[in-house]
Amino acid sequence: MFNAFFFVAYKRRFVEVVVDLTLLFMSLFFAYNLRFEKMFDNYYVNQFLDVVIIFMAVKITLLFWFKLYRGSWEYVALTDLM
Repeated sequence: MFNAFFFVAYKRRFVEVVVDLTLLFMSLFFAYNLRFEKMFDNYYVNQFLDVVIIFMAVKITLLFWFKLYRGSWEYVALTDLM
């Protein structure tokens, strides 16, 4: 049985997770760029990838554990987004 509300809620949650992961990746990437002044050695690239994977796993786990994705858009209005 297909429930349209479930599909829309699932799609919205997927977009929220992707946006969170993208912002986390970008913030870590820019932090590494500032720290190492755009001169990445092989060691720092491997370290960056390890840190990104660990941070992403921990962040998504904690956000789902504490149910922060559930109802996060419930009280958001269009004026809040502008």
